[in-house]
Amino acid sequence: MGRGDPDPLPPIEIVGAAPSAASLQRVSTGPGGPRRPGRRWVAVIAGVVLLLLGGLALGDDEGSPEGSDPKEARDNSMKLPPQTTTTRPRTTTTRPATTTTTRPVGPVFGTPVGGGLLVYGTSGWELVDLDTGARTEPELPNYAAYDAVAVRGGVVLRDAGSRGASFYGLTPDGVAEPVSLGPADQVVAAGRPDRVWLIDGGGQVGRDGGLANGTAIVRLVDLDGQALRTFDLAARYVSKGLPAGLVVERGGRVYLVDEAGVRPIAVGWTVGVSGDALVVLACDDEAVCEMQRRTADGARPAVLFEVPDPETAGFDSSTAVDGRTVLLTYGDPGDGGQVLHFLAADGSSLGSLPSSSGAGLNGVPRWLPGDHGLVAPGPMGMEWVHRQGAAWTSVDAPALKGLSTDLVLVIDW
Repeated sequence: MGRGDPDPLPPIEIVGAAPSAASLQRVSTGPGGPRRPGRRWVAVIAGVVLLLLGGLALGDDEGSPEGSDPKEARDNSMKLPPQTTTTRPRTTTTRPATTTTTRPVGPVFGTPVGGGLLVYGTSGWELVDLDTGARTEPELPNYAAYDAVAVRGGVVLRDAGSRGASFYGLTPDGVAEPVSLGPADQVVAAGRPDRVWLIDGGGQVGRDGGLANGTAIVRLVDLDGQALRTFDLAARYVSKGLPAGLVVERGGRVYLVDEAGVRPIAVGWTVGVSGDALVVLACDDEAVCEMQRRTADGARPAVLFEVPDPETAGFDSSTAVDGRTVLLTYGDPGDGGQVLHFLAADGSSLGSLPSSSGAGLNGVPRWLPGDHGLVAPGPMGMEWVHRQGAAWTSVDAPALKGLSTDLVLVIDW
């Protein structure tokens, strides 16, 4: 290049993003005044200014909804931090049921009952509002489900791990927070719907669930966990509970245990509870066996019905909150199979239902509130056992089809 030839500006090559502020050099002044920069530096500074002005223009375009490039917006969105949403639990004393499995279909038995049907099986817990037919899956623990005791407004469940019992209030809308009732290796109904017996025996051992210690601490508690009575019990297993005390059995004899100690009630074995008395299978000196109602005061027993061959028969029972009892006998060839015997709270007969009249059940029936009858698992689903005129009958309950019915409890709201 000659001395008189023009000196064109060098081309500007930009690689990557615009240079950061750290790449700019500070211009300092000396004693002779500011030094004039060369043409190259003037061109670089001009290029940087042009890039900055172009970036501002692009930023304005991104902020406007019109003329924006979807691809550019999508690329920019990936540079943003991830957005998270936090849902806080509701502050309430009632835990809503996890899932509503069916829509309400109206009263299951034609008229309102004022209660719910709580069942447990392979699919877990399920609660049916018998007044609407709605089904929910309540958040109840699965441990010791088959030891559950139904009480007014809920259920008492035992935790085998912590050896404690808790009351879970149930409504059609959900499950209340559990109320701790105290330590318990066994929970027994107390003959009243608002309290239970808790037996603390140092843990359970053996396949039959016997108590580890030879002596247990017994507490009668209400549903708030308040202890109403306390005494010691010298036994490894409790058979039944009465308002007066607890029932234990040894060597073919039945005893009642309370604060005063142990006293005998009958020779035989316990089948169920009838009001404030026991239903006992007993045999006399001539080997004649019968079902008897025995009170705790040792009064003369009332004969309910004869049992021709107890060695081939099986028995189960269920007691309503008002003391009514149903006895289920099965496997007795003399009776043709399965028979239901219904008793009033004082032990008087309310009639019976043989298998030939429709009683073909897979479990003991549970009493519904009031005069609505009973409900039980049957061969094709749930069965509704109720009076039809002067007789008892058992029919399918279509609104209860599909329930897992290993365990059936009725909850009186």
